[in-house]
Amino acid sequence: MRLVYGSEELKGIALRAEKEEITEEGIPVKFQVHSVEGLMFGDKSEKRIFISTNMHPCLEHIRHFIMDKKNPGVILISDKSHLHANEMMNKLLINKFVRPHNIIFLGQHVFAKAEYTFLQQNKLHIFPMKEISFEGKMEVSDAVMTIAKKWSHCYILIDSSVLDSSAIKNNWAGGMSTRDLVFFIQRLKRLHNFLTAELVVPAASKRIAVKLLVETYI
Repeated sequence: MRLVYGSEELKGIALRAEKEEITEEGIPVKFQVHSVEGLMFGDKSEKRIFISTNMHPCLEHIRHFIMDKKNPGVILISDKSHLHANEMMNKLLINKFVRPHNIIFLGQHVFAKAEYTFLQQNKLHIFPMKEISFEGKMEVSDAVMTIAKKWSHCYILIDSSVLDSSAIKNNWAGGMSTRDLVFFIQRLKRLHNFLTAELVVPAASKRIAVKLLVETYI
């Protein structure tokens, strides 16, 4: 599995993850580490993880991911839905890169009124923190996987902003614990159509980043 870092400040995280031996599930970890600049996108059937410090590169990565695929989908794990003008999910929908009902929003707990209204009126798939806390992680993960398994290919975008402020200081309160996020990663990576993941994380959060990368490995 390729691990592709987007900037030099993330190189240390990628190299540290490469040194890990096994996942919690006992899977031997054998990352092939590359920089974005040094890697052609290559074989589209090859599993890979991108690591970035912000959401800006994600749209291009997703755009390349969906090329020549019949029915791809995206799972966004983030504190927000990123549907404001010029934000990533807004562009994804406006440009019709992915069908609206092939997008799953998971873990949201910071809403703007317009975004919330849009999600509800268009009946998009959203599983916010409120639902996770009410229904439980297993029930929500089962519901997400039931939807996602119908896609031809699955892209999982993990934005560390979904974590609670107790995990990453500048995040909003009310988010997931690191353990909860690891749970969802370990469940969702079992999808038969999972091909690509992307982790958006501050370079300063090295230990959290390494943990999430290792548990995404398959």
